[in-house]
Amino acid sequence: VENFIDNPNDESLSNAIEKLDQIIDLLKQLKINDSEYVNKSLPKILELANFVNFNYQEDKDEKFDDSFLKAENNEVFIWLQSIKCSQYFNNFSKLNLNSLKDVTSFISSEDDISSKLNIVKKGHIKKLNRYINILKQQKEEEKEEEEDVKEEEENDFEKKKAELIKRNKEKEKLKFILKRKSKQETHIWLEYVFGAILSSNAYYDLQKLNPYFSNQNIDFTFDIVVATILYANRIGQINRCIKIAREVSDLLQVVVSTADDNKNDNNNENDNDKNLNNSE
Repeated sequence: VENFIDNPNDESLSNAIEKLDQIIDLLKQLKINDSEYVNKSLPKILELANFVNFNYQEDKDEKFDDSFLKAENNEVFIWLQSIKCSQYFNNFSKLNLNSLKDVTSFISSEDDISSKLNIVKKGHIKKLNRYINILKQQKEEEKEEEEDVKEEEENDFEKKKAELIKRNKEKEKLKFILKRKSKQETHIWLEYVFGAILSSNAYYDLQKLNPYFSNQNIDFTFDIVVATILYANRIGQINRCIKIAREVSDLLQVVVSTADDNKNDNNNENDNDKNLNNSE
């Protein structure tokens, strides 16, 4: 600032003002991005907290992708984990290969592994191909055993038993949903989810209001809640940074204006001195 006042031709302050304007623009864009995340995450938190996995639940335009929550129970994931290739689970999941039967019928060669699954490491391609061939062999052996062993009555009994258990569970879920509709059961509200983070019995507190809110979904929801809080805090920090940057920019503008005034005053004094000398 002192250099600029002493030397009005110095462009350092003008450059500083320009840089501050650029910084403010970048901060504004960052604020917009963070705000978009917060605005999208809040309804997603409520959706997760109140979700009931019921087959006859009314369809929604958007449903959250919980496939990764089911990875631990997915037989493809378990198989990949057993052969130490679980890092490629998403490659299989994107192609809807959710069972070993899907894998053996869809993949027939190393070229398929490379082109369809987008796996590039040759060693991993050969390894996967070898174990897929083993799977195919096992499947053929199992098929032969199933043809030899005829236990249709027992299988029918097990199917009916499983279907009955499934129906009873669905009935309980339907009762819960109907009670919600009739306001005999409450929906979990946003502040309750945020407050549950501070609770030592968070799982109990949330499942008390939604017994179908699984532990995996609770953990995932808490991850979103923590990220949302951090983004919201950063928005506040960005606002403070923008305010400070604007104040500094305004001060520099005052300095520029003052320097211009001083320069004009000096020029006027010089003109007056010249006029005085000419008169004498």
